Amino acid sequence: MSDLDQLLHELLTPLSTLLLWEEILRTADEPLRQAEALAAIRASAQLQARLIGDMREIDRARRGALELARTRVAAAELVRAAIARRGDPVRATLAPDAWLHADAPRLGRALDRLLEAPGELALELALDGGNVVFAIRGGAPFPPNIANAYARTIIELHGGTLSGTGSVYVEATIPGV
Repeated sequence: MSDLDQLLHELLTPLSTLLLWEEILRTADEPLRQAEALAAIRASAQLQARLIGDMREIDRARRGALELARTRVAAAELVRAAIARRGDPVRATLAPDAWLHADAPRLGRALDRLLEAPGELALELALDGGNVVFAIRGGAPFPPNIANAYARTIIELHGGTLSGTGSVYVEATIPGV
């Protein structure tokens, strides 16, 4: 599948869901079924908006038009917030003294994208020399997609790298402060 095919597939999936649930909503007589349809429509629209927003940020970064608003950030706080947004439990081991000079909202969204894998995940936040390492284990293999591209783009803008290594699902390394 080409990159364009993958992109179009990711955009069409929530759109197809919207259309399906719109049809159900139009024909449903039961209030519970209508509420279910409205919730599904909302979730699909939010996913579509997020995908488009991620693509805009990737494009702006590639054109050199994305500026990071960096501040001193406790990496453990970024991880805790991303885990809370995920909803499903993540076993976490956190180095409390790991600090970054980062755009916290964008780096937080990059972590969100890395934690999207289904299944049980474990995240280890560690220091390696002057770098902060986020190692995520478990879950399903991370296919090339918009979420992966967004995470890679934001991590690289922070001077870091994103890679998959052996039993590690994904590893992000970012220079610390």
